[in-house]
Amino acid sequence: MLVDRFGQKTGTDFAAKVTTEDALREDVERDRAYYATLKPAATDAYGGLPGSGAKFGLAKTGYFHLGKAGNAQVLVTPEGNAFFQLGMCGVSSIDDYTLVRGRESIYEALPAFNDPKLRTAYRDNDSGTLSILFGTPFDCN
Repeated sequence: MLVDRFGQKTGTDFAAKVTTEDALREDVERDRAYYATLKPAATDAYGGLPGSGAKFGLAKTGYFHLGKAGNAQVLVTPEGNAFFQLGMCGVSSIDDYTLVRGRESIYEALPAFNDPKLRTAYRDNDSGTLSILFGTPFDCN
């Protein structure tokens, strides 16, 4: 077995390694508490910085476009505010799945393909392709 039931490499220990479901639940609660303290910046309806359009003379066009703030080109929301795009500008399935068919012996546990709560761990209708990222063999809520 190379991968434990939490999706971690076996035979290797590290400070944050999860070893029990209770420890994982504690991690989830710590994460929830941490993220609850974060306060996102105010934005317009499209994620732009409110007031930046007026400050930099950006046009309110009703669609996303490029504008100029001084000598710099900036992305501008439909409401005319500057915004920063972090990440890909597309939504689609990514290949974060791994082939488990024929390699089941390296995993300590795999979610049941026919379990409705865990079904989303598998790619579409393929019981041999699993996403460790999205699927967990237990409920941590």
